[in-house]
Amino acid sequence: MAENYLGIDPSSVATGWGVVDDTGALIDWGVIKPNKRKLNEPQQAAFQYQALDEIIKKHNIKGVICEDQHRGPNTDTFKKLSRISGYVMLLAGQHDIRFEFLHPSSWRKITLGRGNADKDDALKWANETYNLLLTTKHYDIAEGIGIAKAAVVQFTGGSTDGITGNKAG
Repeated sequence: MAENYLGIDPSSVATGWGVVDDTGALIDWGVIKPNKRKLNEPQQAAFQYQALDEIIKKHNIKGVICEDQHRGPNTDTFKKLSRISGYVMLLAGQHDIRFEFLHPSSWRKITLGRGNADKDDALKWANETYNLLLTTKHYDIAEGIGIAKAAVVQFTGGSTDGITGNKAG
């Protein structure tokens, strides 16, 4: 039985995610968007936490990689992303599954072959690799899928060569 891995591109607006199995096949993907107009910050955190918990349970996830945060010019954004990353790590601990943070340049090097690849490169890769039709509105999803592919390599020691997978229905 294949093992499934979850990649998460954390965001307070739109957390992208992808699930890839240990053969590289894309199992599922999506984005979690809490309603910022109706939910206060703790409710938004609970919304994302519950959605990620459901994904982990639904797909029997064996490992999670969350994109690591780096301190950019906006301290408030850094704080919010760090909080989201914290409850992703908590979920992994509660489910007793492997967890790692990967810096954007690290997962991009594993998945895309270049650490300096950008969001457009991730989008193009996801569309070509998995025969998707994601647009620039779906950068978060493309990156979540790319992070999930990096999780396969990180947790299984496998190669990215020849892993193409198929779109799952």
